[in-house]
Amino acid sequence: MCLKKFFLNGLFIVGLGAFWVFDSQAQIRASNAFKLNPLSLLYRTTNISYERAVSSNQSLQTGFMLSKVRLGKYHYSGLGFTPAYRFFVSGSREALNGIYVSPFFSFRSFKIRESNTSLSASFYTIGGGMLFGWQKIFDSGFVLDMFLGPSYSDATFTRKDDGESFVLRSIYAGYGMKAGVTIGFAF
Repeated sequence: MCLKKFFLNGLFIVGLGAFWVFDSQAQIRASNAFKLNPLSLLYRTTNISYERAVSSNQSLQTGFMLSKVRLGKYHYSGLGFTPAYRFFVSGSREALNGIYVSPFFSFRSFKIRESNTSLSASFYTIGGGMLFGWQKIFDSGFVLDMFLGPSYSDATFTRKDDGESFVLRSIYAGYGMKAGVTIGFAF
C-alpha cells in the first residue's frame, strides 16, 4: 500500500509539473529539476531525484528509491539514497543542460521476509562511481537525462532463520556499470 501511495504521489507531482511546463510560455532558465526513472516502475520501484544548480556549470542531485512488493507469502522492501555532484562540461557549460561528469555515492537496503515464519534476509550495498551523461531541458521545461558509467559497491547479505544468523559477502560486490534514463520537469 505504501508503494502505491508513493507511486501515485510521484505521478501526481510529475503530472502537475507537466501541466505547468506545457502551459507556460516563458522561457526561463531553470535551476531546479524533479525527475523520475520510468524504467524502475517495471520492477515496482519508484526512483525519483531532485537536482539543483549550485553554480553556473555545476549541480547537486539527490536520488531516492523505494520498493515494496508482496509476492504470495514473501514480502520484499527496499530503499536507497544516491547523492551526486555534476560538472557540466560541454557547449555553454550551463548547469542542468548538456554533457556532464558526475561522481556519485550510493546506499541501498533490501529486506525480504516470509509470512508466518521467522525466515528473513537483508541485503545492503554501499558504493560509488563516476557517471558520464547528457541532460537536456527543452523549451517546454521537459527534462531528459541519460547516463552511463562505472561503479563499485560493497555488499553484505544477512540471513536470519529460527534465531540463527549468518553474514556473507555478496557476489554483487565489486565493479559494475550504472546506466539509466530519467524524465521530469525543470523550474
